[in-house]
Amino acid sequence: MSKGKGTGGGHGGGIVSGGAGLARGGVELVGAGAAEALAAIHSAGFHALAQHPIATVRVVQTSTISGEGGSYFTQRVGGQNQAGIRIQHDPAWTPPQRPASFADKAPNATERLRRVALHEAGHHAHTVASQETRAAISRLHTQAKPISRYGKASEREWVAESVSAFVRAPAQLQRRDPAGFAAARILVGR
Repeated sequence: MSKGKGTGGGHGGGIVSGGAGLARGGVELVGAGAAEALAAIHSAGFHALAQHPIATVRVVQTSTISGEGGSYFTQRVGGQNQAGIRIQHDPAWTPPQRPASFADKAPNATERLRRVALHEAGHHAHTVASQETRAAISRLHTQAKPISRYGKASEREWVAESVSAFVRAPAQLQRRDPAGFAAARILVGR
């Protein structure tokens, strides 16, 4: 689920603990699972994140996940827009009988957390992409065969679902949705 627009700022590096959570490499980590979510994002190798980092990763423990369970947002900090993601996480989560999103197809709660983090990072990469890149992705969208029902909701959700699948199940995405594979490859940069 996407909420917010803007470009990410960044703040200092290193590992420091702060009031709301732990900052690692300039990223504020809040909640159990936040480091795991950040590791999934970093393992993807997003080129856009070097220039437009995600400043906050918040994981909220819940026994009831609403909607798709995540959101992308921007916040104004020190006169700059900074990007963040928020993920609802239930450690006891099990896959639903009728999965709506690529994250719903995960075999366990930890993998679902990774997939939601990548989905939200996909929103961020799409938001900060150049106008030229977004236009190329829009052209690809005309050939889309979304990897999930949720990916059919809009171009933005198709892109985010494609990015998550590109990182976690690239062969499956390439077979199912070659246009989504191409769009994700552009945004991730590999």
